[in-house]
Amino acid sequence: MRIKGSAKNTVFFILIGVFSLAPLIPYNISYAQESQRLKEEEVLDTATKLFKAMERKHLKKIWQLISKKSKKDIVELVYKTMLKNNVKTYTKEDIEKDFENGGPIAKAFWDGYLKNFDPKKVLDESRWEKVKFDDSKAKIEIKYKKAKVPFYLKMYKENNDWKVGLIESFGL
Repeated sequence: MRIKGSAKNTVFFILIGVFSLAPLIPYNISYAQESQRLKEEEVLDTATKLFKAMERKHLKKIWQLISKKSKKDIVELVYKTMLKNNVKTYTKEDIEKDFENGGPIAKAFWDGYLKNFDPKKVLDESRWEKVKFDDSKAKIEIKYKKAKVPFYLKMYKENNDWKVGLIESFGL
């Protein structure tokens, strides 16, 4: 079978196109891998910063690094606890401001929380295995040395920054 002139030109241009794009394929793969690596690094860095802030009891930093839902759940819990104890002088907004500023309410809460949660176990006694992404969410698989199964630290992208879903991951 013979190929006519215009068909030859078409085949020729297709082959040129394929061969001229072929060198870009490894570049695109390495770019995607690098992009994934940077995304993982960003997520892991945020999580590490949170646990280090907890170790140092840097209350403002802890508040900055947790998700909106964690903040909302914490404020709600503190507010309800205060009402149960007949403390009616604080609004939810007052409580939130106190946490933002690392005030006495925040200190009391984090002191209690950190009596039951040791960030050193996550930082020093666990293996951070892998990060799984789903759009603006991520999960870090973490295996504590004495545990049979890993746990998952939930992360959320909020306003272009990764935040730790502390309450979503560990509860109150």
